[in-house]
Amino acid sequence: MKNKKTLTILLIVMIMVVISVPVIVLADDTKTATGEITISSVTAPEISGFSITSGTPAGLSGTTLSPTGELDVEVTVTDADGASNIEDVMFVIWYTSDGAVPTTIPSETFAFKSDADDSNILHWVHVSDSLGTYMLDTTNTGWGEDATNSPHTKTDVANGYTFTFNVIIGGEALSAEPSTSNDRWNMAVFVRDADDLTDFICYDTGNDYGMEWYGEMHIDTDSGPRWDMATANMAYTAKPAFVGGYDMNIISNGDYDLQVSADEVWEDSMDAGTFIYCTPDAASDNQFSLAVDIDDDIADFQIITDATVEGSGVTDIVTIPRPTDSSWGEYTDFDGVTITNIYMFLKTNAVMPLSTGVFEGTIYFTVTNYIP
Repeated sequence: MKNKKTLTILLIVMIMVVISVPVIVLADDTKTATGEITISSVTAPEISGFSITSGTPAGLSGTTLSPTGELDVEVTVTDADGASNIEDVMFVIWYTSDGAVPTTIPSETFAFKSDADDSNILHWVHVSDSLGTYMLDTTNTGWGEDATNSPHTKTDVANGYTFTFNVIIGGEALSAEPSTSNDRWNMAVFVRDADDLTDFICYDTGNDYGMEWYGEMHIDTDSGPRWDMATANMAYTAKPAFVGGYDMNIISNGDYDLQVSADEVWEDSMDAGTFIYCTPDAASDNQFSLAVDIDDDIADFQIITDATVEGSGVTDIVTIPRPTDSSWGEYTDFDGVTITNIYMFLKTNAVMPLSTGVFEGTIYFTVTNYIP
């Protein structure tokens, strides 16, 4: 018997299970945004015109400025961004002692900037005294504007303005001689716009501008010395040169001297034709002598001498000694300096006419440039 073999075929059925994972598919979707680029102008302002001429009375002769004189100024400023973009326009006169030509106006000027209203732009005219103080008005200063004879104007031009105005130079503007020192006066225009861009022009930089010496004096005509009890043969007797509560006030833009002279002939106020005569030593009948000093000490007074020119009617000019304490004789500000320490001395001859009234004459005080 045959062995019966059984072929068993194991059919392994492999079942593949496929797990399907969903995939997200993006469809086309475009959004838009609008961009902007603004091109802005940042053009600096420009001083396109700047001229200075002498006014009346003259404030400028050649390269020399004159205290109490006047300047006529014209300035044109423009800005490509429009006239409304101009914020500051400043005309400045100031003193320097380093000899250098300035490249901008002094920083102190900006403390006095006016508001941004274009209608007030004419008020942005700054002037300075010798001490570097900048002013917008005429309070306590001799600087100012002659708006009556030279009214200021503002004229519209393309993208800007033209200004004309007048400046009175203060009597306290410090004297300066560029030819002998580094002292100089500068005149300049400065403009600034809303973008803080600027322009600056210093006038005529090829020349150094000086300032003339100036002095003025104020005294009361009734304030002269009085010798109420004068006698014949009187030795030099001191009296204050200014009486009755009056003093001398001097304004000067530099060092100065005081000088004095007097009428040669003094007449009796109640007896016309009766005279006495001012001479250096009162050596003859009806003569008297005058001297002057800064105190009542006769040790170093200055005797007023008789006239150089016969018949001129006025004695020689005598310079009063300057005080060692510098209480006067040097630069003053606008208020000046009050001088009280001046004394006059009187000497008489042994023979003098009796007066029915008072012998009267004029004493002349002069402030003049100090020459070392």
